[in-house]
Amino acid sequence: TRILDRILLFNYYLIPQFHIGHYRVAYWNKLSRPEISPKYDLGFDFWWYDPEKARLIGEIENEPTQKKKNKANYVFFLLASSLIIIIWRIRRKS
Repeated sequence: TRILDRILLFNYYLIPQFHIGHYRVAYWNKLSRPEISPKYDLGFDFWWYDPEKARLIGEIENEPTQKKKNKANYVFFLLASSLIIIIWRIRRKS
């Protein structure tokens, strides 16, 4: 185990999750609260579920899905163009 520890520590292996330059935050904005809070309010007692906000959450378009479709198109185009170039070079040699 000492040898394995030396190898792993020598190469500085890290868990990438804790070394990103930004924070990932996800939340649902389906709760509301009053415009003016009481003076000695802790803040948690006056939140309520807002059906209008919840309805609007369902109407948000999912952008990552659209990006995945575009990425798939680029991959298909790259593979198709590579195949065409390979076929062209094979025909040119013969």
